[in-house]
Amino acid sequence: MYGVPAVLNPYMFIPLVGTVMLSAVLAYIFTAINILPRLTTIVPLGTPIIMSGLLAGGTGGWRVALFQIFLLLVNGAVWVAFFKIVDKKALSEELLEEEKNNEIYSDIKV
Repeated sequence: MYGVPAVLNPYMFIPLVGTVMLSAVLAYIFTAINILPRLTTIVPLGTPIIMSGLLAGGTGGWRVALFQIFLLLVNGAVWVAFFKIVDKKALSEELLEEEKNNEIYSDIKV
């Protein structure tokens, strides 16, 4: 994520916003149908994700921690798919540039 421009990149904007929305909607649905417990504790900012699920969920915190692991896998799969799209695009641009440079330098005779 540190080497990929995500802010003004339309390919990265979709997972940047979409994974957050997907996570929030899934959490709301699972809480509404009582798969996840209602959060009972305010966890300090910076608490690692699995630990924050255990602490915030009260006695059912293990379900929240499992849900956080599930969200990590789902969000990771979404991000990997978009990284592959960006990587393919960058590779095609690189090959096109290399082909263009070869044409320019093949005309020069030494």
